[in-house]
Amino acid sequence: MNLDPKVSYLAHAMGFMVGIPSALIYFWFNKERIQSEEVWIERQPVRHEWEEALELLPPEYFETLPEEPLHRY
Repeated sequence: MNLDPKVSYLAHAMGFMVGIPSALIYFWFNKERIQSEEVWIERQPVRHEWEEALELLPPEYFETLPEEPLHRY
């Protein structure tokens, strides 16, 4: 059995050139049915531990922070 790489490249190229237009045509005619199966789930925002810790701090804490950084690099 003799395997020729040119045959493999040609077969993949032809499959690509025929497959993409075929998929687009199939989607065009079945668009409503395909999209009717979609289910969208709303994700809740992720809360991090440091955000919860900030909420526990009193508002006065933030008033005492300096406006300028203490060190410049």
